[in-house]
Amino acid sequence: MDRLKKLMQQPDNRWCADCGAPNPKWASTNIGVFVCVKCSTVHRSLGDEISTIMSVTLDEWSDDQVDFMEAVGGNASANSVYENCIPSGTRKPTPDASVQARTDFIRRKYEDQEFLKPTLRMKTTSRTRSSSKTEEDSPPAPSPPAPSSRDSMNSNRASLTSNMDSLTINRDSVTSKRDSVTSNRDSMTSNRDSLSSNTSSTGRSQRGTPPGSFSSFTTSASLAPSLRSGASLSHTTSTSTAEKGEPLGMLKVRIVRGRNLVVRDLLSSDPYVAATLGTQSAKTKVVNRNLNPIWDEELMLSVPNPPQPLKLEVFDHDAFSADDPMGEASVDLNPLILAAQMHEGMFEEFGIEQIGRWLATSDNDLVQDSNIEVVDGLIKQDVILKLKNVDRGELDVSLEWVPPS
Repeated sequence: MDRLKKLMQQPDNRWCADCGAPNPKWASTNIGVFVCVKCSTVHRSLGDEISTIMSVTLDEWSDDQVDFMEAVGGNASANSVYENCIPSGTRKPTPDASVQARTDFIRRKYEDQEFLKPTLRMKTTSRTRSSSKTEEDSPPAPSPPAPSSRDSMNSNRASLTSNMDSLTINRDSVTSKRDSVTSNRDSMTSNRDSLSSNTSSTGRSQRGTPPGSFSSFTTSASLAPSLRSGASLSHTTSTSTAEKGEPLGMLKVRIVRGRNLVVRDLLSSDPYVAATLGTQSAKTKVVNRNLNPIWDEELMLSVPNPPQPLKLEVFDHDAFSADDPMGEASVDLNPLILAAQMHEGMFEEFGIEQIGRWLATSDNDLVQDSNIEVVDGLIKQDVILKLKNVDRGELDVSLEWVPPS
């Protein structure tokens, strides 16, 4: 189960691909996505020939099943296919969406395949939707018997990959559009510049029973991220605004304060903060003789595509010699950007609402988990960072994402 746990910790797989709920504990083993318990119930209603649901904690997984999940590459990859052509007026369901809204979106996404490129849609897996509500409730047209064993997964995979030569998913940036989607029945290969996964074969197994409480995740081109550091995700929507090399947006970096900083002069220090993002740099004012300085100063930086970590360095200002380092920390911007893009166009619906979370791990500089929130229409994230390469010291920073106009 180590490989499965590693997949679950992949940044895009920490949020339901269909509704964006955090920490999904269910997966569709023949689509290759992680979903929440609410969305998993809808997936089951589609039938095993379309989506076979398993618990990542209660069921036993075969190597073939894990291989297939790795081959798909995660929720971001799957959503780049299944949500490639979402109409501009269609919105993904939110974690608290009604059963009807959730069901309608998931059926359109996987059963009707409305959001796939037209060349990838398979008539045999589509149902005829009527504008009449009475016809919606009528019995569906007869379908072929559900395949057994691993054939159901191969069948579902073939429906996505037939009539094409290969499937290529470009993950070079958070908002870059996939250059091509082609298919080959024998393999799915992904260009993983930012998320690494191995390609392999398919598998299938029995379903589990959802627990009483739920954590969710489903495939979606728009990802709601609860992310660990270090991964630069590929994120695709039907209205991507930035191609590779163009700025993704602007970032307001408010350097709030420092805590318990190290001494670099005789009894104290004269600290300031230098921020670096790509080729840009900016710095705060110097606060004299203070180990707990309050800067409360805002810096504005543009975010390159693909996004790079925000580097923050604290220095002790010296008038007659080189400034002494007082520690450094970095901020992974992917959680903030992905959460913002997941909920693009929906901010007017929020008062104060958490839409994402960056998890504190041994691989990043967070003191504690950092929530990403919408506050009065603004996308904000407060982080507390522990400074590296020094004995002590913390830095409080507030980020605000400004999407391109």
